[in-house]
Amino acid sequence: MKRILLLISGVLVLLLGIATETKAQTPTADEVNAVAAELYCPLCAGLRLDVCELKVCEDMRQEIAERLAAGQTPEEIKAYFAEQYGPKVLGAPEKKGWGWLVWLFPIVLALAAGLGVLWWWRQRFNGERLFPTTSPVVGDIAVDDADLERVERELEALESE
Repeated sequence: MKRILLLISGVLVLLLGIATETKAQTPTADEVNAVAAELYCPLCAGLRLDVCELKVCEDMRQEIAERLAAGQTPEEIKAYFAEQYGPKVLGAPEKKGWGWLVWLFPIVLALAAGLGVLWWWRQRFNGERLFPTTSPVVGDIAVDDADLERVERELEALESE
């Protein structure tokens, strides 16, 4: 009995493990717009593909839907459109060739500004502390008996409250 159950479970595992042919599902409008939102219209200046109403953009969105239905990834689709229309449809400079400088420049600029402020701060105060850590009075402070009696009375008044 155990052998039969083991044999049946083994056959079921093998049958479930066999890849079955699945038909590509039609992508939803949200899936198409998610890819289209990362692309820009090749004719309009700075207008995303998902909001542009030109005929070419409608055709591009239809092409995105067809390619998603065929099983292509969003990266493959973006690469296709970049090949067809140029890198301007990606909306961001490429991170290869000279394009990486566009990504690196703000970081270098921020570091240089920070170092400039640090250098200015050190030159401005030249080692002086902004707030003194010691009292400017050197030596004993002269306190008379009247002051001591006044302080003691005030402390007693506070304690009695």
